[in-house]
Amino acid sequence: MTHRISKYRNILDNFLIDYDYDLKISENDTFTLKLYEKDIDFYKPLFSIINNLGYFPSNIIINRNKKSFKYDFEIIKKEIKNTNFDNIIITLEAKFDIEIENVPDEIYHIYAKKYKDKIFKNGLIPKSRMRKSYHPERCYFTYTRIEGKNLIDKFKFVDKLYNINNEYDIMVINTKELNDVKFYNDPNSIGFYIYDNISPKNIIKKINK
Repeated sequence: MTHRISKYRNILDNFLIDYDYDLKISENDTFTLKLYEKDIDFYKPLFSIINNLGYFPSNIIINRNKKSFKYDFEIIKKEIKNTNFDNIIITLEAKFDIEIENVPDEIYHIYAKKYKDKIFKNGLIPKSRMRKSYHPERCYFTYTRIEGKNLIDKFKFVDKLYNINNEYDIMVINTKELNDVKFYNDPNSIGFYIYDNISPKNIIKKINK
């Protein structure tokens, strides 16, 4: 599993206590490490700890020339031997789903209007999502209506590229009684998702125009 770095950063801080470093955590728990150390033996146990926390290095920025590379340990080994080495910035991403601990009482789901009657009758079922080329096993949500409306604009833009004519709307989901439903953060978007079904009784019949 991936342990939320915002909660467990002390593990990294304790390991790095004797080194110069800068750790920055984004809202989706992707994080970056700026490192100045030139001893290659320093990096191996560091990446072992990062792996145990459930993250993987995805990107390297060489700060002296601002070049960005897909993660490769050989690049680090080569860079720290450079006489002009100053520091490197490594981006770390979650290997596994991170469960969201506090979900608002109301969340928002974008849907195609042609599915309105079916959804309000049967509820939200991940396998029946309309964008099956994405993640057919998931249902996605946003935290706010504004985020939902922005997402609709993106859907319409993509639909136009493929000559698709869909009308979209936003439904409100009441999460107060969804005790057994697990919500997961999506590090690649502003939204979050579930694998579970949601009953019609948890859908607030208030459609946003």
